Amino acid sequence: MLGSDLIECLDSLPGAEILAPTSSELDISHKGAVDRCIQKVSPDIIINCAAFTDVDGCESEKDKAALVNALGPGNLARAAKSQGALLIHMSTDYIFDGKKGAPYSEEDEPNPLNTYGKTKLEGERSVAHFGGDWLILRTSWLYGARRKNFVKTILGLCEKHDEISVVSDQRGSPTYTRDLAQAIRALIQKHLTSDLGCRTVFHIANKGSASRFELAQEIIRLVGKDTKVRPITSREWPRPAEVPADSSLDISKFERETHFALRPWQEALADFLTTFAQKK
Repeated sequence: MLGSDLIECLDSLPGAEILAPTSSELDISHKGAVDRCIQKVSPDIIINCAAFTDVDGCESEKDKAALVNALGPGNLARAAKSQGALLIHMSTDYIFDGKKGAPYSEEDEPNPLNTYGKTKLEGERSVAHFGGDWLILRTSWLYGARRKNFVKTILGLCEKHDEISVVSDQRGSPTYTRDLAQAIRALIQKHLTSDLGCRTVFHIANKGSASRFELAQEIIRLVGKDTKVRPITSREWPRPAEVPADSSLDISKFERETHFALRPWQEALADFLTTFAQKK
């Protein structure tokens, strides 16, 4: 989902030459395969969009989660250091427990509640451990034109039902993958043209926060449907993975250091829904 938008967004960078293997073409949990690929390509920048992102699935497939989310980033970091490449590693708001009561900054202490968050945090630590040049980018509640996501699920449900139930006690920062890709492009440009420091963490998401219930309401309003949204609690919709109550992100550090302003989530969502409808 993010990788496809990144390819499109970065392709217009002057002098850019992009290699984008699929997960079937390059298994990042296989050290030998990673080493051979990085040695052959000798990249300047590596962006890791590979992850096992099925939060509930991670609870039943803990070994797979550990391989892809924790071991794989370490393999990339080791190989990147050997080639003198910058590794940009994508991480998640789910490394936090959601109990702060305010948006999380990069300095806040992680405390993941589920296997997905725990393995993603291990991946961050693996990247930092090998001592090369790296940037860790944490993001939140991604949606885009490709792959399954919350926004597309709500669109599908409101086509079939007059009323849907959505949890109202989970809050985050909805983020359009195209906006995230443009922010990463801005970060790369800043890195190439200035003294932007490496070995640091940035939070990147569309501005503001919403509950799942509020996000569903806005989706339905924007597409002009009459579907009623009924708020329910997480206890009424039990799932295998415990998730943070409010994992919204403070993006002020990223905006301050790159001078790149991210759109409010409502504006980005409206843009996505218009674009998505035109492509259907």
